[in-house]
Amino acid sequence: MKKNIFNRYWVLGLILMLTSPSCDNFLETVPRDAYQGETFYSTPKAAEMAVTSVYNALVNFFPPTYESVALALELNSGLYDRNFESCYDVFWIGIADANMAIEKIPQIDFEGDETTKNYLLAQARFLRAYYYHMLSMIFGPVPLITKPLTLDELYSVKRADDVDVIRNFILDEVSEIEPYLLSR
Repeated sequence: MKKNIFNRYWVLGLILMLTSPSCDNFLETVPRDAYQGETFYSTPKAAEMAVTSVYNALVNFFPPTYESVALALELNSGLYDRNFESCYDVFWIGIADANMAIEKIPQIDFEGDETTKNYLLAQARFLRAYYYHMLSMIFGPVPLITKPLTLDELYSVKRADDVDVIRNFILDEVSEIEPYLLSR
C-alpha cells in the first residue's frame, strides 16, 4: 500500500513537472544592477557618469592622502619611490574610458544643451591628454590610442616613434578644448 501511494505521488509529480509552463523569458531579463554597454550611452546623465569614470584613474594613482601632494611634487625628481607598473595600468584604463566617452557622447541627445555636451567631451579629452602626459613623463614614447579598440586591434598597436609625437598630441588636444573648459 505504501509503495503504491509513493508511486502515485512520484508519477503525479513527474506529470506536473512536464506539463507546467516554463519561464521562457527568465534568461532574457536585462540585469537591473549593472549598466549594459549597448544601452548605457543614451542620456545626458549617463554621459556625466562616463566622464566621472574617466576621473577614476586619478583617484587610483593619487589617493586622497598627504602622500599624493608629495607624489605630485616629487614625481619627476626620483625622490618618491612608487611602483610605476601599477600606474601604467591605471592610466591606460583612464585612456580607454576617455576614448569610449569621447566616441559615445556625441551620439547622445542633450536636448539642445550643446554647452554641457561640449564641456563633458572637453573634460574627457583633457583627462586623456593628462594621462598621456603622465605616461610619457614616466615611460617615454607610448602607444597613441585615440579611439576604443577591439582586442585584435589592441595587439597590433605600436609604440610611438618619439615622445614628441605624444607631446604634440597633448598640446593639440589641450589647445582645441581650451574654450570649452573655460566657458564654465
